[in-house]
Amino acid sequence: MVSNVWPPVALHRPSLKDIVLLPDYKIEIPKQNLIKCMVLIDTQKNGKVTKKNLKDLALKEKLIHVAEKKTDTAAYMALKNIIELLQNWNFIEIEKRGTSKIVFLSEDGKKALKFLHP
Repeated sequence: MVSNVWPPVALHRPSLKDIVLLPDYKIEIPKQNLIKCMVLIDTQKNGKVTKKNLKDLALKEKLIHVAEKKTDTAAYMALKNIIELLQNWNFIEIEKRGTSKIVFLSEDGKKALKFLHP
């Protein structure tokens, strides 16, 4: 085979010395309740929702469970666990507006949702 490249270029062929072993990594995806919560946030107007409305949506969709006799405080505490996990994944951001807290997907959250919930 004749090369049309001038001057001739030597082709690099990998050898065993070029192989680098990578360390073991654990690849995780978020639990389904976190993905469902991200979907709830994303489907709201402008992709933003108040914590209060998110609490109501999470109760309705059974993402959080609170005994009937419990107060709103228990529901907020259950939602707090989900919110903290989503923040640890860098999937949501919270913005304070007056007395309300607005929850929305971060850029990482939007990208992850496209992958996790096509």
